[in-house]
Amino acid sequence: MLGAEGGLVDEALRRGGPDADVIVVDPEAASLERLERTVLDPRVWFMIGDGEVLPLPDASVDVVLGAEDTPEVERVLR
Repeated sequence: MLGAEGGLVDEALRRGGPDADVIVVDPEAASLERLERTVLDPRVWFMIGDGEVLPLPDASVDVVLGAEDTPEVERVLR
């Protein structure tokens, strides 16, 4: 998911189910740090990046929440 928003994390965890991992990507380290203090679920990972440069391999993501359809988003989707 793109954007360090608690509501999006909750939605991603709910949609993904108990075996899903959620990767939160945001360009602001401070935003990620704030969210990391409140989200204690070990299935949630935090990374710096944005919709134009996602630090993820090609075809490695099932769903992207909170993002517009960009070539970079398309690249990481399975």
